[in-house]
Amino acid sequence: MSRGKIVWGENFATNIPSIDEQHKKFIEILNRLHDSCGVGSSQDAISALFTELKNYADIHFRYEEQLLEKHGYPSLKEQYEEHKKFNKELHKLQEKFLLGFGLTSNLDTSNFLGQWFSHHILKVDKKYTDFLREQGAK
Repeated sequence: MSRGKIVWGENFATNIPSIDEQHKKFIEILNRLHDSCGVGSSQDAISALFTELKNYADIHFRYEEQLLEKHGYPSLKEQYEEHKKFNKELHKLQEKFLLGFGLTSNLDTSNFLGQWFSHHILKVDKKYTDFLREQGAK
């Protein structure tokens, strides 16, 4: 991953096709946000990307949590808490952006989101991949 921007690689793969496709979409939105912050896009354009990211995060997190619950994943609460933390942090960043203060730069915000997402896939989501594959999740 370059500073802030994420490139999909096999290291991100969960080998659960539905999750991998959603992660790729998540990365695409994060990268568009990163690009917009880096070129000084309008506040409206960046705000729209924050909203798109939040909406997609809600869809993805709900899908992932339902899949984990359906298969009886024992660490579902940890996954849920991680998602809750991301949503809370994203909301705070979006509010600061909309109010026009508190961010050192839009690019730093984008970098933070990219780093969080990479960590989440590589450390948190990877914990459930073997479990779900053994359960036959697709």
